[in-house]
Amino acid sequence: MKLKYKFTFYVFLAGLLCVTLLTVFYAAQSRKTYLAVAGDNSSRIADQAAHTLDVLLREKSRKTLALTHNEGFVRALTESNRQFSLLGEERRTEVIDSLNDRWVSTDDPGDAFIRNYTHNTLATFLR
Repeated sequence: MKLKYKFTFYVFLAGLLCVTLLTVFYAAQSRKTYLAVAGDNSSRIADQAAHTLDVLLREKSRKTLALTHNEGFVRALTESNRQFSLLGEERRTEVIDSLNDRWVSTDDPGDAFIRNYTHNTLATFLR
C-alpha cells in the first residue's frame, strides 16, 4: 500500500474517531441536560401541586372548623345521629338506602320529601 493511501486511511480513522467521541460526548451531555431540566420541571410541578393542595386543605379545614362551631349544625347532626343510633345496623342501612333511593328517584325539586331536606335552617346555612 502506498504511503498516501495509508496516510489517507489514518486521517479517515482519526476523523471517524473524533466524530464518534464527539457524538458520544454530545449525547451524554444532552442526556444530562435533559434530565436536569426534566427534574427541575417535575420539581416545579410538584411544588405547584403541593401549594394548590395546601390551599385546598386549609380552606376545607376552615370550613370544617366553622361548621363545628355552628350551633345549628351541631344540633341537627346530633339529632340525626341520635335518631339513627336507635336503629340496629341492618335497619339503619335499610333506612339510609331507602332515603337515598327516594332522593335519587325524585325529579321534582319542589317535592315535599326534597323540600324537607333543602328548606330548613341547616340547609340555608350550608348554601
